[in-house]
Amino acid sequence: MFRFADVLGPDFNEAGLPKTAALFEAVDHDAERVAKGGKHFFSRARPFIASRDVQPIVPKRPGDDYHSYPSGHATFGYLCAILLAQMVPGKRDALFARGREFGMNRVLDGVHYPSDVEAGRIDGTLVAAALMANPDFQRDFADAKAQVRAALKLG
Repeated sequence: MFRFADVLGPDFNEAGLPKTAALFEAVDHDAERVAKGGKHFFSRARPFIASRDVQPIVPKRPGDDYHSYPSGHATFGYLCAILLAQMVPGKRDALFARGREFGMNRVLDGVHYPSDVEAGRIDGTLVAAALMANPDFQRDFADAKAQVRAALKLG
């Protein structure tokens, strides 16, 4: 989530935002569960598995040959963009552009198809809606939002 510092600035960092970091760690867990469910259901081979002509530009790690659809990175990237845009509405457009880039980099890396990223966008949107309907999450989100806005000197 702190990859969004290129939009929000150097004060958007883990050391200065412990409540925010904890909230987004839990959010990442929720996003991962949703994306993994889709991966198991659809069982779509990653581009480099489907074609030897595709060579990923990121180092492959053990287990990287698991399913492609939907993109877990895109799910988390879009989810972060949605939540951060609610915290800092003045940066909404830039946050959404960064969220999109977060997912599309996985296509450029050779490990996802564009439709994997689009499915991640949908997943991220659904997870955000579900989280924002949860009163416990709303409370934690409000605390994190206040922390982010104070760190960025937004009042």
